Amino acid sequence: MLKNSINRFVEKYDEYYEQAAGELRSGRKRSHWMWFIFPQITGLGSSDLAKYYAIQNIDEAKFFLASPCGEKMQKLLEILLQLKTNDPTTVFGDIDAVKLKSSMTLFAAAAPGNQLFYTVLDKFYDGQPDEKTVNILRNQYRRRMSVRQSDTSEYFIWKLKEFWKVIQDLKHGTSTLRCANPLFPMMKVLPHLHFPEGSILDCYQVGDPLGLGSEPVLYVRKENEQSFSGNGERDSDNPAPNLLNDLSIVSPEFTQEGVWELILLIELGTQFNLVWHANYNLRRIICNMKEFFEGWYCGTYDDCYFKADRLTDYEKTRLLSWDIAPKVKLEDSYAIAEYCLFSPFSGFFTVRREIQFEPELHLSKPLITERLFYDCGIKF
Repeated sequence: MLKNSINRFVEKYDEYYEQAAGELRSGRKRSHWMWFIFPQITGLGSSDLAKYYAIQNIDEAKFFLASPCGEKMQKLLEILLQLKTNDPTTVFGDIDAVKLKSSMTLFAAAAPGNQLFYTVLDKFYDGQPDEKTVNILRNQYRRRMSVRQSDTSEYFIWKLKEFWKVIQDLKHGTSTLRCANPLFPMMKVLPHLHFPEGSILDCYQVGDPLGLGSEPVLYVRKENEQSFSGNGERDSDNPAPNLLNDLSIVSPEFTQEGVWELILLIELGTQFNLVWHANYNLRRIICNMKEFFEGWYCGTYDDCYFKADRLTDYEKTRLLSWDIAPKVKLEDSYAIAEYCLFSPFSGFFTVRREIQFEPELHLSKPLITERLFYDCGIKF
């Protein structure tokens, strides 16, 4: 949706870019294009045009910068910086000089590593940001951070059910896309994870040396690139592709939804195709007690999956006293996710992950706290 929202600027940039460039070279803005050439954060302008071309949040500002409009805007700023005057009102007039300041404040916040916006603020505004823009961005951030935990849990439960249904369909061969691209349906239920344009999420199988099953390995390939069909054995200079060994190609949105979908991909994305002998290795994410005791997330192989009625009353009491709702906390450039897993061979445990988003995506080693051992009862 954010990518599509930038379309409202594209036509205007095509129409007004050369005109704006010529006026800036002359040292004075004479026509009306400020709303869409140097857009501001929402909440500043009151006219219909100002509201229509307002940037809604920091994420949309990042999409704008990554689009051709963002590249053209930076070329206009380079023209602006070549002017001898340091007075923005000489170039833009009183009202639009304020708009330029707010626009540069917004994009400096969206791209802290890009010095161009800071340079404009230094040249024309003594390095001072627009306080109204700063306050709006700060309030947006606080609202995003104060999402009710119940809402987060409800979203995660819904998404987990949706994701698990896709995994089950693929596992039992009912998906029509199984042969062409087995994991493509996953991305329909993970809309907050982004991959390079024209790429496909795919997998290949690596057999277990003991004959207990096979491990599906995720990787990303170009759409016109032939699927990798090897067994995962390559030399050290040319390793077999494995998405979960290098997540740098994934771009999750810096939202609670983006964090949870990344967790789903990591924890469940490689487990849909194991043969039944290896089902005891499967992990289950637990998100609330009602669903937990109803067992909706459990599989169909009775001997290899968790059954709530196998727990003693004491064990159930222990679990009922345990807060198993998923939690996520967004900080400036990283997120902390805490969630609960069940594994038939290791029992119930809490996982805490720290996910760094800037300057690049990085997951720390999971911190695992065992809660309750569970005997799956598998016999060989």
